[in-house]
Amino acid sequence: MQKASATAILDPDIRQFLAAGGISSVALSGAWDIRAIESRAAALKSQLHRQASDPQRHWDLSGIQRLDHIGALLIWQAWGRRRPSRLALAPEHEIFFANLAAAAPA
Repeated sequence: MQKASATAILDPDIRQFLAAGGISSVALSGAWDIRAIESRAAALKSQLHRQASDPQRHWDLSGIQRLDHIGALLIWQAWGRRRPSRLALAPEHEIFFANLAAAAPA
């Protein structure tokens, strides 16, 4: 018998807040893979685009539990196909955004 995971996988979530110094931040958490986002992709896309309208906003993706290329692409498109200047990202998710940046037209 397999041992149950101690951490429940949460639905994708987007939260905006003011960080220290009044910096506007947005934190993404939960699962950002095809299974988790397919039924709510339009709403998530709209929320991401609203958040990305502020180029000075800090993005914290360190709370993402699961990410695949579909979730990364949704985020990447909201960013205008370029990384925000302020980004916190789990090391294991770096490859998704590095590949998207490399595939972007010059």
